[in-house]
Amino acid sequence: MRILSLAPSNTEILYALGAEEHIIANTRYCDHPEDAQSKPKVGGWLDVKYQLIAEYHPDIIITSTFVQDKIVARFKMMGIEIMHLDPITLDDVYDSIIRIGKLVGKEGKAHIIVGEMKTELERIRQQSLPLPRMKVYCEEWHKPITVSGNWVPALIEIAGGDPVLIKEGIHSKEVKSEEVIAENPDVIIVSLCGIGIGANVDEIKQREGWNLIKAVENNKVFAINDSLLNRPGPRLVEGAKLLFELFHH
Repeated sequence: MRILSLAPSNTEILYALGAEEHIIANTRYCDHPEDAQSKPKVGGWLDVKYQLIAEYHPDIIITSTFVQDKIVARFKMMGIEIMHLDPITLDDVYDSIIRIGKLVGKEGKAHIIVGEMKTELERIRQQSLPLPRMKVYCEEWHKPITVSGNWVPALIEIAGGDPVLIKEGIHSKEVKSEEVIAENPDVIIVSLCGIGIGANVDEIKQREGWNLIKAVENNKVFAINDSLLNRPGPRLVEGAKLLFELFHH
């Protein structure tokens, strides 16, 4: 089966399943595991090179999230089979892994991966239960200020935090600076899409009025590798572990 993966999360799931030989091409953002970087590239999230795609003759294209809805419509017009995944909760992420597993004849392995994720996340939850809970603001983008939604609030809760301004299952949304100040979070996680640990934490601390926020006062503002939170795949477990460490150490 010739698969074209148009999202890093789909690429990571295929590798976790041991089905990477089916990937004929992916995007320039598909950088994990390292071997994924050597696959031919057909563009990014939105700037897909349609001519290249036609030349690769994929049996199926796997897309992800509502951001790619227009691309999906165009592929359908081209007569190419699509598997479109749009997870917004942790349960949706598990379902995505199982759907891809079925596609490549590795449903058993997919169920094992999901089982391991659930076990590990429950272990983190149990670790966090006796510890003080933190109010947590997680930022997915900075222009405009956007709070991380979808499955991220669930990971924050598992790690022992109370997410502010959003709940699991709601798409990431723009928020006002004053709203974050009013919530006065104990911890600020900076998980900017595609920027990750390169995000400018000082710039965020210096926003007007943010010096009054507990997280800024106590130097609890952390830029992290955004792929651990923003990609709906097996590495969300690593994201939850990292959150746990940042909240409680």
